[in-house]
Amino acid sequence: MLPPWSLLCPIFLATYMWLVRVLRYQREHHLKTQYAYSGRDSLSQMTVHDAWAIQLNLITLEFPWAFMSALKMAVYAVSEDMRSIKATSRMNCIHQLYQRSGQISNDDMLYTLSLLASFPIEWVTKHEWRRLNDLEQCAMGTFWKSIGEDMGIDYSPLPSATAGWKDGLHWLEEVSAWGRGYRLRHMRADPNNKIVASSAMEVVLGTTPPPLRSLARWGLLAALDIPLRRALMLPSPPSLICLASSLFVEFRRWSLRYFFLPRPYCLRLKPLSAAPDYNGRYHIDISGAMPYYVKPTILNRWGPSAWARRTLGLPIPGDQGDAFYPSGYCIEELGPRLPLKAGMKAMEHSVLTRRRGRCPFG
Repeated sequence: MLPPWSLLCPIFLATYMWLVRVLRYQREHHLKTQYAYSGRDSLSQMTVHDAWAIQLNLITLEFPWAFMSALKMAVYAVSEDMRSIKATSRMNCIHQLYQRSGQISNDDMLYTLSLLASFPIEWVTKHEWRRLNDLEQCAMGTFWKSIGEDMGIDYSPLPSATAGWKDGLHWLEEVSAWGRGYRLRHMRADPNNKIVASSAMEVVLGTTPPPLRSLARWGLLAALDIPLRRALMLPSPPSLICLASSLFVEFRRWSLRYFFLPRPYCLRLKPLSAAPDYNGRYHIDISGAMPYYVKPTILNRWGPSAWARRTLGLPIPGDQGDAFYPSGYCIEELGPRLPLKAGMKAMEHSVLTRRRGRCPFG
């Protein structure tokens, strides 16, 4: 005969799973209440500031792994402040040099923008415990449309460029579809692709323990779709690896939904320092294989992650002198060392006059 307490285990387990699921979806419901865009018609009123705030919730609390894996870009952590304006202005100044020389076309920039707007959504759909709702996808479209406008990207290749878009969701649908078509037309195998992809893969796998690196490399290849692998001239993983990867994704999705409580606000992902230091420089709070721009604090040099890096033979913040820029960065110094300061102020003024947190569809 089973002991009485064993009969309660299924009840406790079912109750816990129900509670986790409720708490998992609570933040999504709260967002819908906080940003009271009721129905599709109201999404056209979404401001860039609201779009940024919704995305900040996604990357720091809801899906930090998916967003960081999809983009590895710090632009999600800032929006309506001078840091964002300076970053966009710096990027525009650099792009203009290459555009004038014919090395970058408008279609190239529009395609890159389409990836930044759509790839995180696709990654969440494939790998996370829930899909993004219309409000969140509209926030992605609203935010990135505004960034594209700040960059001076011409949207005329999109179908509704003349008539205009209803909202961020409408723009996102069109730019995503255009990006897929551009990819089919231009994605071709090239040895240079393989060189870049192989180098990037080594960076991604840099923090993987050596005994697991080969398996992790196959897993990473399994995450890439077939056309992309062919264009990058990378090998196809064994069928068993693909099956194991798919099963792991499904297991992770199910486990997160029913067994893991949502990330609390105090443990939110913070990829960048919230404010500059006394020298006006920023730091990155998350390091990959190489600790670029990571401040060599006591915790960063002697904490658990530092000892793990030592075990893997990886440098820690502060190693090799100034090789990894431990003093941080100024936005004006990022990118190629080009004499761009003369045009920065004018570009900042141009970007600032377009921003102001407005609704780009109003």
